[in-house]
Amino acid sequence: MQLPKKVIGIILTENTVASFLIRVGVEEIEALSFSQPIIFSSDNLILKTDESLQNLGDQSEDVDEVIFVFDHHWHDGTDIFADRKKEVDKLKQELSLKSLGFITLENTVAEFLTRENHDFSALVAIVSETDLDVNVFREGKQICHETVGRSNDFRGDMIEGLARLVQTCGQDKTYLPHKFILLSLELGELKMNELSQLLLETDWMARKMFLQMPTTEVIETEKLLSQITETAGAVIRKHFLGGPMKPEPVPHPTPAPVEPPPKKAARPELADTTAATFGVPVTGKVQKRIESQLENHDQLAEVSVMVASEAQSETTSPVTAVPTAPVLQKTQDWRNRVRRFFSWFNHHWHTRDNQSKKPFVFAGLLLGLLGWLVLGWWYFMGHTAVIIAVTPATKVLSKELKVNLSDRAKKLDVTKLILPAQAISKTVTVEDTTQASGDKDVGDHAQGQVRLTNKTMTAKTFKQGTNLVTNDPHHFAFSLLEDVTVPAATVSTNASDSQETKTFGTKTASVQADFPGESGNLPKNTSFKIGNFSSDDYSAVSVTDFSGGTSKVVSVVAQADLDRLTQRLTKEVKEKVKTAVAGEQATDQLFSPPISIKIVKQVFSHKVGEETDEVKLTLTAKAKLLSFAKSDLLTLVKAALTTDLPSGMKLMGSDNDIEMLTKFADETKVKKAVSPVLIVNVTAKAEFVIKPSDIKAKIKGRYLNEARDILKDDKQVRTVTIDFSPHLAGRFFKKIPSNVKQLQVTIN
Repeated sequence: MQLPKKVIGIILTENTVASFLIRVGVEEIEALSFSQPIIFSSDNLILKTDESLQNLGDQSEDVDEVIFVFDHHWHDGTDIFADRKKEVDKLKQELSLKSLGFITLENTVAEFLTRENHDFSALVAIVSETDLDVNVFREGKQICHETVGRSNDFRGDMIEGLARLVQTCGQDKTYLPHKFILLSLELGELKMNELSQLLLETDWMARKMFLQMPTTEVIETEKLLSQITETAGAVIRKHFLGGPMKPEPVPHPTPAPVEPPPKKAARPELADTTAATFGVPVTGKVQKRIESQLENHDQLAEVSVMVASEAQSETTSPVTAVPTAPVLQKTQDWRNRVRRFFSWFNHHWHTRDNQSKKPFVFAGLLLGLLGWLVLGWWYFMGHTAVIIAVTPATKVLSKELKVNLSDRAKKLDVTKLILPAQAISKTVTVEDTTQASGDKDVGDHAQGQVRLTNKTMTAKTFKQGTNLVTNDPHHFAFSLLEDVTVPAATVSTNASDSQETKTFGTKTASVQADFPGESGNLPKNTSFKIGNFSSDDYSAVSVTDFSGGTSKVVSVVAQADLDRLTQRLTKEVKEKVKTAVAGEQATDQLFSPPISIKIVKQVFSHKVGEETDEVKLTLTAKAKLLSFAKSDLLTLVKAALTTDLPSGMKLMGSDNDIEMLTKFADETKVKKAVSPVLIVNVTAKAEFVIKPSDIKAKIKGRYLNEARDILKDDKQVRTVTIDFSPHLAGRFFKKIPSNVKQLQVTIN
């Protein structure tokens, strides 16, 4: 492929499209024209791109090769996103363009900033209508970057972006570079200077991110566009000739024949050259005075010489007043000139033959055609509509509300956040089992024979069950199995020595151990104490070895088992009530947790001490809870949000767009006679209420770019697009019509 050649460049960001035309030569790259950025939406990208290309002028008409410049909304660093690629392919097909490739805006910015200073360090912020892309440069290298969404609070957006950098890019190990560099292809110079001032007014040292207070610098859009053309030209030349990647200096671009946007910061009367008449530049002050003196378009011919001479004189001497008498005189003689012209035409028409009348015929035809053109132009200008599409700025509202449910309230109370509810009851039955945790010794009782001795002189009867206890330290207890009468003691006298001998009364009886177990198997001749009687009066001794005593441990029901079952099922009642009412819940009906639970019946399968491996409880309870309407809750929440709405805003969307997360306070506790408290975390969006009449009043009669800047600077406006119907009118209108009937405002 031979050079030099012309190539079109198309710059695409999230919301704007711009274009440029360059001539790429073997030794130089020349920027021929630029098109100012134009806002587009998802459904008119092709239309707006075509409009941008048309603004490049006649030099671009035979050029169909294009190089694209994408920001991070269009590529992932190596290739175009799949969904964006479809848009690009459709764009090339509809506009008959041949793509040579693409470059990225981020790499172009990095090359631009590090070209002259290889040790460059700064925080570079690429600002768009919707995003803020913050990049960290240290010693000429891009370390990392973060992208955050734009809101109405630019300072807050920047703080959020820096906070993310500190967390995700390891910036907590050192301070951030103490310089901000701001640049944008979408925002105007005035807006960027305002954002720069916001950063200067921020107390960054209090946030401990910087070693010293950072400075700010705004990169002009023209410089950025110049760098883009350099990079694009270098890439194209390398593509065709294998030339060096570093682009050569680019001559200052020649703007396309499109009126530049007026700078809002400068007053019109102090601007430099703002118009030209007959090739002579006219200063803003001269032009303003001249326009104020013109009564109608017929004076332009008379004033042209005056304009040229005064403009020429202003370059060498102070401005002097423009004489008005000649202009006024010409205005007064206008009708006389018309009369003299028709008198001259009538005289020459009637004094000439047919052949000599031909020039007059042709002149008449031309005048007629001109009249129709003027009439068509007047109709076209009067029936052109300007379509302004405005998207209001939005704000996210978040709030936590503590709503009190009351079955006594008759209506909503927004001030006290009281929600009317209806008390209902629900009876449920639950059952559960648990292992018996008690134990008890069981077995056979030992038995044997004892000899009861009566040492008194009176017979003694011991009743069945009379207690006998061993005299040893163990005190084993036994009981008589029958009533026993022990005869009294007797005294006898020996005839030989007259001595008395006392013989105790005895009786053999059967006894049984009071407790089962082998411990009752006592040996023969074990002594016992009878009841509470003295051993000097009565005593007992085993006459045989006791036997038959055995033992074993079995599980029995303990009181703790019953208490544990009761507590567990009480909690289960609460959950079962929730499940039961959830199955009956209507679309607009919600329920509170049980506010009281009353046990009306409980049946245990075993009593305390009964032998068993497990015990079962069947419990019937009656729960009280509150029912309330979801629509009432939504009404209360919306009313509470509305009281906190900033002035001039309203809630967005429908009721379904309001997000509510609800939970009941102290939900795990069941209390009696208390009003449940419902904690509601609500999130909703609000937007500014914009009146079309206010938009029309702000921009009528303004230059197009000035009108866009006015609306972009309005904090109530998020995005704005201005278009013409028919679209061709955009080539002729440089101002918004003053007639508001030609303005159509739509609020998206």
